[in-house]
Amino acid sequence: MKACLPQSACCPLPKGIVDYERSIRIMEDSMDMTLEIPEGVVQALRLPRKGTKEELKKLLAVTLYVKGILGIGKARELAGASKLEFYALLKKEGVPLNYSEEDVEKDIIAIKALAV
Repeated sequence: MKACLPQSACCPLPKGIVDYERSIRIMEDSMDMTLEIPEGVVQALRLPRKGTKEELKKLLAVTLYVKGILGIGKARELAGASKLEFYALLKKEGVPLNYSEEDVEKDIIAIKALAV
C-alpha cells in the first residue's frame, strides 16, 4: 500500500504507519495507540523512511526508561530489543543503568545461592 504525507513526494511508509490528515497513526500489535505528530515535525524527522516506526519506538523506550516511567524489562519490550541490544542502545545514548546498591546486594545473594 502506498501512502503519502501531505506536501511530500509520493513514497511508501513503513508498515504500520498510515497518513491521516497531517498526522501519522502508529498501530501497536496488542492495542491501538494513536500518536499524532504534526506534519511539519514528520517532515523534519531526521530518520530514514525505512524503519522509522522501530527507531521511534526505541527512542521512546529509552526516554521512558530514563524518566523512570518504564523499568528496563518493559522498555526493552517496547524497543523490541534483547537485553544485550537494549544495554548497547543505552550505552550508545549515554544512559547509565538504573542499578542501585539494593540491586547489587540482591544479585550477590542470588549468585552465592547458585554457587554450591
